[in-house]
Amino acid sequence: MRRMLIALVVVALPLACQLACSCPCGVRESSDPPPPSRARPATGPVTLDLTWTDYDGTGDKARAAYVLGGEPTGRGKAGYVERCERIRRLPRGSVVYVRPYYGDPGARTLDYPFLMPDLVSFADQHGVAVRVPGAA
Repeated sequence: MRRMLIALVVVALPLACQLACSCPCGVRESSDPPPPSRARPATGPVTLDLTWTDYDGTGDKARAAYVLGGEPTGRGKAGYVERCERIRRLPRGSVVYVRPYYGDPGARTLDYPFLMPDLVSFADQHGVAVRVPGAA
């Protein structure tokens, strides 16, 4: 009888805890995402867009504020370095689409705020493809 009571408590207590807080026993849900250093890496290839703001294709390239996958990576050289670090951490087989926007959809001949061959070479070394939609 005593063993059945202990078994019932061992099974029922964690179940009651899960029902009460909708999480595994002892773990509280948080609305905050984990810090970047503890974030789980993607398990398979991903597709991200790379774009920038504050650079119109003719001005100071150091003003460019990079955005990778909707997340700002920083401005100028620091943003470039962080962008490269994030690309390096992508799973092999991932694809980065470079989507420049200068305010004029037909302005495809303006300079990028970086050397495209350098980006392609760097990404290729890490198993990531770089594509430019609409490029020949």
